[in-house]
Amino acid sequence: MAKIELAALVTATLAGNFLYASVKDAKKLLDSGMAEMNEQMANPENDKEFAIRATPKGIESMNTSTATTSLAFVTGPALDTPRRGGSGRSSKYPFETWPAPDENGNTAKIFVPATDKTPDPAASLSSTVSAANRRFAEVTGTKPGKNRNGEVIQKNIYNFTRKFRAVAGEHNGVKGAWLERYQ
Repeated sequence: MAKIELAALVTATLAGNFLYASVKDAKKLLDSGMAEMNEQMANPENDKEFAIRATPKGIESMNTSTATTSLAFVTGPALDTPRRGGSGRSSKYPFETWPAPDENGNTAKIFVPATDKTPDPAASLSSTVSAANRRFAEVTGTKPGKNRNGEVIQKNIYNFTRKFRAVAGEHNGVKGAWLERYQ
């Protein structure tokens, strides 16, 4: 792996995962206290790489440095297709205080521009959005279903009190993604 990026590491850590990196590739983050490495957990595919995750200092640094520079609030008509994914969690975005759409479907939106580190922000934000949707959902029952292995299990039925989505788009000619609350 090339030099490890703090944004990727924070995303993995907030999702309850870790990345693998060599001591050399992670040196800058380790020395600054932004990350910690467990040299007892070697990468099964490369014994020179070890498990690494962001520290609270690294997570806070990422939230502070990006929250004020990459967000623009805009209002407009609601967009169509929601994108959903994993189970990451971030407090960078104001999900708790996000206003509901008005009677015409207009909603407050946050534009997240594409960068070299995040060329597809809609895909990168999908786990954050999914986690926010689940945070505002109530389990109302269960239904039979199957897991990935084909085993019969009970799946939760959710009543979503708020719904968010990330949709690829542009703002003033800049490509990126729109975060919005649509319910």
